[in-house]
Amino acid sequence: MKFIDKIKKLREEQSLTQRQVAAELGIDVAMYNRFEKGERSMKRELVKNLAHVYGISEDELLTLWLAGKVYALLSEEDFAEDVISMVAEDITFNNNIRKTV
Repeated sequence: MKFIDKIKKLREEQSLTQRQVAAELGIDVAMYNRFEKGERSMKRELVKNLAHVYGISEDELLTLWLAGKVYALLSEEDFAEDVISMVAEDITFNNNIRKTV
């Protein structure tokens, strides 16, 4: 599921309007509307705040948000899968090093 789909689904499940969510976040309703449409990207801190508004874990929402950023960056690249594999290898390697230190 995409980040924008998730935040819209969460809002609708909780019977909230965009105006109510925007007010909770301290932002303009038009800006929140652009986030939900995928026309504008949220900053990390706002994603964390949104997770609190919806009562879900920050990690769950941040994972979808980051996946969306990666997809936007690589979606039109012919070798995107190779890049993702390389990055996954590097991240795994670096995480293993941190665990041993």
